[in-house]
Amino acid sequence: MNFGSLLFIFGFLPVVILINLVMQEKYRKYWLLLTSIVFFAWAQPYYLDILAAVGILDYVSGLLIEKVPEKLKKPVMILAVLASTAILFKYKYFNFVSGMISKLIGREAVVLTSIMPIGVSFFTFKSISYIADVYTKKIQAERNPIFVFTYLFMFPSIMSGPIDRYGDISVSLKSQVTTVDDVVRGIERFTYGLAEKAVIANTLGLMVDQIWASGAGSNSAAVAWLGSIAYSLQLYFDFAGYSHMAIGIGKMMGLHLAENFDLPYISKSIAEFWRRWHMTLGSWFRNYIYIPLGGNRSHVYLNTAVVFLATGLWHGAGWSFILWGLYHGFFVIAERMKRSILKKTGRRSRSIPVLSHLYVLLAVNFGWVLFRAPVLKDALSYFGSMFGQISGQPAGLSLAFYLNPWNAFVLITAILLASGLPQKGVQMLESRVDENIYTTLKHILCLLLLLFSVMRLIMSTYSSFIYFQF
Repeated sequence: MNFGSLLFIFGFLPVVILINLVMQEKYRKYWLLLTSIVFFAWAQPYYLDILAAVGILDYVSGLLIEKVPEKLKKPVMILAVLASTAILFKYKYFNFVSGMISKLIGREAVVLTSIMPIGVSFFTFKSISYIADVYTKKIQAERNPIFVFTYLFMFPSIMSGPIDRYGDISVSLKSQVTTVDDVVRGIERFTYGLAEKAVIANTLGLMVDQIWASGAGSNSAAVAWLGSIAYSLQLYFDFAGYSHMAIGIGKMMGLHLAENFDLPYISKSIAEFWRRWHMTLGSWFRNYIYIPLGGNRSHVYLNTAVVFLATGLWHGAGWSFILWGLYHGFFVIAERMKRSILKKTGRRSRSIPVLSHLYVLLAVNFGWVLFRAPVLKDALSYFGSMFGQISGQPAGLSLAFYLNPWNAFVLITAILLASGLPQKGVQMLESRVDENIYTTLKHILCLLLLLFSVMRLIMSTYSSFIYFQF
């Protein structure tokens, strides 16, 4: 069951929200935990023991860190973080590391065939942040285990975030004050995210899969560029759509989840892109890797490289992901070097905004090819197609085939929404139109978006969220 399934939209979610609304506030924490367990168990009941282990680990570790003598606090924290990370390593990285070691020693690799627990990367990072924040005294250890378990595994964010810190969400988690207005706003946010996923991301995803299925090196340059641009937009609206849906569900239940995207494709530098893309992940790496390594105080470039290496690895256990992370790190380091040189020489940057935007779009677009390619060889072949080098495979389909009227409409809509222009138009409309008229129009649009999104879900078999695999 995922946010884009009809069972979730018309079954699970309405029941959860309605019962939450009529329930006394003091019982809502139990209801959220129970529904989160059901949500997880619906897909993977055989991994409930892992949830229990991680929750107990965090709860006990937090209390121990506060109570043990000062000299033992750090060892307890390190052991707790290693124990939490071990679960992530087992299911996500063991086979990759085992394969590398087997090649080095010339023996057959030990392979684990277990399916990765859903959301393991996300609840592991939450686990580490909770333990670290207790150790650094940013928060007090939680005395009620219900709140620790709910924070780690609450169903709105377990699959793909946002990765909230406990200190940021604990107040709303403990109170869960929900009003009818909160529910209405939550429905609007959820519907907007559903439309991004069901209408935009799913449409572009089908086109991208068809282009890649033609052969990484057999498409014309125009088709290859179309595929890379469409994938850039698919990935954005797939993940941003999920984040909107998660935040919307949170609003319906009195939770205030962190924002995760802020129009990343309008950035004028790669560093700015990462301040706007998957913001809670970037914040996590800054707070728990970059700053502990020394941050801006020492070894800045090395620290940045380590962060982006970790960013690549977080997204997947493979050389393509590692290269993708280091690729972005290279640009961030180069931009920082440029700023440092300009500061030392007293010169001002003369970057032309349009060219800065173009630089970011091209750099990010090429990076997504690395991200999408199954192996590095396919990425290189695809780059070749983008610059006119067709392999000996049969030629793929024409540009006109992919850019049929519907696909072209969705692509243009996606580009406009990623630019932020429609959002500015809506804000302008809100400020100039009577409040009652604006609210009525907004509710009508919300209903139409919901109906159309459901129609697209019924018509399409393409529904999984890309970031579920991470």
